[in-house]
Amino acid sequence: MPVSSDQNQWKNKYNELLAQWDEKEGKASEMISIMQRLVTRVSLAAEGQNRSLDSDLKELRSLLRATGTSPRQLTQQLERIEKRVLELDEARNASIEVLGEMAQLVERRAGGDAAPVADGAPVEERRSRKPSLFGRLLAGLSSDTKQAAPVSAKPASITRKSSASGSSFDSLPPGMLSTDLDATPSTPGLSAFGEHVQKTLLHLLSSMTLPDSAVRDLEKAREKILAGASDSELMLLLDEVAALVIAALGKGQRDFETFLRSLDDRLSGIHAFITEAHKHQEEALGSKQSFRKAIKDQVSTIQSDVAEADSLSHLQASVRTHLDSLITSLDAFVEHEDQREQTLLSSLASLKVKTAELESQTAELKIRLKEERNRALTDGLTGVPNREAFETRILEEFERWSRYRNPLTVAVCDIDLFKRINDSYGHLAGDRVIQIVAKELAKRLRRTDFFARYGGEEFVIIFPETKLEAAEVALEKMRKVVSELPFHFRGEQVQVTVSFGVTEFTEGDTRQSAFDRADGAMYSAKDNGRNAVVAAS
Repeated sequence: MPVSSDQNQWKNKYNELLAQWDEKEGKASEMISIMQRLVTRVSLAAEGQNRSLDSDLKELRSLLRATGTSPRQLTQQLERIEKRVLELDEARNASIEVLGEMAQLVERRAGGDAAPVADGAPVEERRSRKPSLFGRLLAGLSSDTKQAAPVSAKPASITRKSSASGSSFDSLPPGMLSTDLDATPSTPGLSAFGEHVQKTLLHLLSSMTLPDSAVRDLEKAREKILAGASDSELMLLLDEVAALVIAALGKGQRDFETFLRSLDDRLSGIHAFITEAHKHQEEALGSKQSFRKAIKDQVSTIQSDVAEADSLSHLQASVRTHLDSLITSLDAFVEHEDQREQTLLSSLASLKVKTAELESQTAELKIRLKEERNRALTDGLTGVPNREAFETRILEEFERWSRYRNPLTVAVCDIDLFKRINDSYGHLAGDRVIQIVAKELAKRLRRTDFFARYGGEEFVIIFPETKLEAAEVALEKMRKVVSELPFHFRGEQVQVTVSFGVTEFTEGDTRQSAFDRADGAMYSAKDNGRNAVVAAS
């Protein structure tokens, strides 16, 4: 039975709707996967606040990874977590109230402050009253005013270069790679945010290329930061650094504009030389044609004279006259060619000089562009390659693996309980931990391996031409080394550990699927006690 046009139309429309539904379903699945990863990462970042909350967060991650988890189970688990968070906030507020009362009691007994103002007192009286000790203590919580205590044992100092990543840590400020977490005391009056700004400004200043006129200003700004600037002083320094950044950008732009103008001049010179050479070539062609015609005319005349000559003496005189004309024409042609050749050689010599200058400037520009590219692909804190560099390298390795099918393994590493390190010892201490861990991991890899900081406290490693089992052995050694690093804070040893997830590329893999598998294995390592290497196949 023939199919009508209406049936075909409805069939096509059905197929289009089905394709749209499949596309939307795929996007929804991808979004759900991203949300699951996001919730997992946030839950790991929130660990360390309360044991019961940690247990509930771990259960939430298990539900997210399990297949067949119902929305009702997730809702119930989220309600439990919300209840834990509220209980934690209430307990923290209660502790703060108790501490406040104790602080006021101590002040009254010590005769420091007057009795607390009653809640019903006038607003002006409450405002004019000197802040209590507890108020000052709370205000000081945002500023790390503690001075470094002497440490009895000498911590290890790491100064060697990494051969695996090809990056140097020697350019970092002194003490930045010490395993003593309180080796660099905080500046009085400087908040955790101020410390972060201070560190960022130092990295920014160290990576800028400035004109000679601004180098002195750069050194002054660096000295002010290293001398210890308060939050208010850092605000003023931000303006100075902004001016230096503008100067650096202006210098780069001016240098590039100068190069372009020079390039334009050189290209104009080359164009003029080519035009002149073409003109000389046309003149040479015309000169040759004229010379050829002159010779031909003289030879034809000689032939006519020979045929018409009635005596030998008359023939000799005629031939001699025409030969003199040929010699004159030849001399004129040779002289003209010599002049043209000299002019051409002179232009060619000038072109060689300009070309050499252009090549020199081009080589210098290539070096600068390479330096800028390397800087853009290098992590400012650790000196190892950054995420962008990883994306470039994994693409190259994936294409090589797709073509030759040689083994390719990728690993994801994360510092365990890093948030607790930041909260307990400060952001500068956390930065030093990242630097030292990166240093220790990078220097234990082969030159053919690739190591990068993926972001935050997370690192990635590419093992080309390496089977999963061999990579596991290498990672286990690295895990052990990190766990034995002698970190100290105020004389007390602090253990820092890392968790690894590793996988080998298999048939049908994409770059993202392999990375996600390694990432999932890393979170499995964290869920199972941390400080471990978990392989996924």
